[in-house]
Amino acid sequence: MARTSWVDAESNPDLDAHVEKLEHFTASLADGVITADEVKPAATTVSMQLYDIWRFGADAQFYFDIPSVGGLALKGEVVLSQDTNKDFRGAPADSCRDLKGFGWILTGSQNIGDYFGVAARFDQWNPNRDVTGTSMTCTTNAMKAANDKISTLGVGPLLYISGNLKASAIYEHLWRSSTLGLGQPTIAPNNAVPHDQFTLQLQAKF
Repeated sequence: MARTSWVDAESNPDLDAHVEKLEHFTASLADGVITADEVKPAATTVSMQLYDIWRFGADAQFYFDIPSVGGLALKGEVVLSQDTNKDFRGAPADSCRDLKGFGWILTGSQNIGDYFGVAARFDQWNPNRDVTGTSMTCTTNAMKAANDKISTLGVGPLLYISGNLKASAIYEHLWRSSTLGLGQPTIAPNNAVPHDQFTLQLQAKF
C-alpha cells in the first residue's frame, strides 16, 4: 500500500486533509475538554470470566476390630460444587457456563494380621450435572456435561512393611464415555481417561 503524502501537488504541507480524517479527535478537542462520552475504547472480546464459587463436603468413618483377623475401616465422602458465571466488564452473565458438580467415594480396608491387608474403593465424579439454556455455549457445554461423568472401582492388596512404610498394588477399572478416551480429536493425549490402570505405590511417614 502506497504511503499517504503529507504535501500537496505543489509541495506545500497538506495538513488540513489529514486532520479532517481525525474528525472524532478534533471534535473532542473543539471545546478544550475531553468528556467520558468522547472517549470510545476499541471494541474488544472479553476473554476473562468472573464466577461465584462454593464447595461443600462431608465424610463419615467407621472402624471395627475383627477378632483374630484385624481392623476393618469403612469411609464415605460426598462433595458438592457450583461455579456461577457473573457479569464482568460489560459481558453479561451466562448461565450456560455454570458448573454444578457432584461426587462421592466409598472406601473399605481390612487388615489381615500385622503385615497384610486388602482395600477396595468405588468413586464417582460428575463435574457438571446439567446445563440449562439454549445459546451456542449451552449446546456445546450440554454435550460435554452429558459425557464427563467418570466412575472408578479400585481393588488391591496392602503390605505394611513397618510402622512408617506401606506398599500397595491397586488395579482400577473406569467407566467413562468413549469421548474421553485416547485418540479422540478433542482430547489431548495427557488428558485422555483410560478404561483400566494399575498403580504401585510406596508410602512413607516421617
